[in-house]
Amino acid sequence: MPTAPSFVIDPSGYTKAGSVHKGTTVPFDDVWRQAVPGDQILVRAGTYKRLQLQKSTRPVGSPPVAFIAEPGVVIDRDVKVGSTDTCLIKSGQGDLYFEGFEFISDDRAGLKTEGPGGAHGVAFKDCSVHGLGSAYDPAWRYDSKWLNHGYMTSKWTEIGTNYYSCWDEHARYLHNIQGNHAFSGGRVKHTGRTALQIVNRMKETATDMPEGKGNVKVYGERVTDVCLGQGGGGSAYTFRGGMKDSVITLEACDVQLGCDPLLAAPFNQNITGCLVVDSGGESKPGAGDMAWPGGTKEVHVKGCSFEVGKVFPGVGGARRPNVRVAECGLFTLTDSAIIQHPGAHTIALEVWDTCHEFKSIGTNDVRGQIMFKGFLFNSWALFQQAHPEVFA
Repeated sequence: MPTAPSFVIDPSGYTKAGSVHKGTTVPFDDVWRQAVPGDQILVRAGTYKRLQLQKSTRPVGSPPVAFIAEPGVVIDRDVKVGSTDTCLIKSGQGDLYFEGFEFISDDRAGLKTEGPGGAHGVAFKDCSVHGLGSAYDPAWRYDSKWLNHGYMTSKWTEIGTNYYSCWDEHARYLHNIQGNHAFSGGRVKHTGRTALQIVNRMKETATDMPEGKGNVKVYGERVTDVCLGQGGGGSAYTFRGGMKDSVITLEACDVQLGCDPLLAAPFNQNITGCLVVDSGGESKPGAGDMAWPGGTKEVHVKGCSFEVGKVFPGVGGARRPNVRVAECGLFTLTDSAIIQHPGAHTIALEVWDTCHEFKSIGTNDVRGQIMFKGFLFNSWALFQQAHPEVFA
């Protein structure tokens, strides 16, 4: 911590600079209300109860309030109260920074933001968000619904932050984002559904939702065996349209599904795909919860490795194309590997008619079939012969 802390939190309370220690069972909540923009708060090692960061008087867009953890800071789950979150950021809050924290995910979520105000200017560095158990144990069962569940988030940053162990659903499930998001250097492992899913629906449970906006950059992330739910829980990275002015970039990311020989049954049957970009339709006629129109402006995959089925190829409907892109203005694939091992879904790359332009740049290693705008090619070489115009 480069400057003297404004507050020091410990499991029994907190001390404000120049004052005496004050005992409290909710030191984070108390300090959050008192802090001024730019304050740095040192958090002593220990186990703390779940956080609920209520409305503050600080102006939106202020310098963040930073919580800096000593090694050994754990924010624990609270199983005595149902449907709760380890760290709840109330509607409209933000300008917040966490460094070095371990969040043990509660039964609803580890990190949670609320609509309609969402959360803005939130950053996590060198943190972990996780449930209990792992897919190395065949008896692994429900522990937490989501690790990170957010509505209308903007200016969201994660650096070196790891997610693991979520039997039920997603590591990160973000709805109707309202600004840029950046994820770098993190790890995601053993989840029932995706590593990252961003959806932008017109309605959520009959409530009108804003159109999605903002760019998404994922850099240097490693994803291992996600989408392990019964029958396969989607694709590792899932973007469901409704961001017509947004650019999604995956760079230097490594995804391995079904490549770990220690993965236990039945999870080793649920081997799916690495990336899907599309626009979701209505859940039922008249629901109005389809994705906002316009799809996604651009998707760029650069220097990534997406590998499926080296040890376990998956079974039945869990298997799907490694990469599938639809409802997109421009999709570029640059210096990347898309590898489907024998027994996995036969299609490595699927580009739909609704992807208006596709470009292959540099050297790409694509192993498996290619479905390009309704026509099937049995190899990357045959596809290149048929469509030299897409190669740069």
